[in-house]
Amino acid sequence: MYTLVMAEIIWKLDELLEEHDITPARLEREIVRAGYDFGHKSIYRFKGDGPGNVNRGSLEAIIAGLRSITGKDLNVQDLLEYR
Repeated sequence: MYTLVMAEIIWKLDELLEEHDITPARLEREIVRAGYDFGHKSIYRFKGDGPGNVNRGSLEAIIAGLRSITGKDLNVQDLLEYR
């Protein structure tokens, strides 16, 4: 028999932005420049604990923007952590 243990998903965007000295506004500009349909100031809802729900398109846009700025092969694991 298994015991259900409460876990949480940790949103790590703030850490990535700080680590690479990227402002949210710069990331959002890069996302829009890359052609993603990302609303004005939408990136700010992903700061802190992040949104309650996130769609695949938003994850793709954020990761693509981060990759473009940093030049690193970042993935979902860099943005989210399951504890």
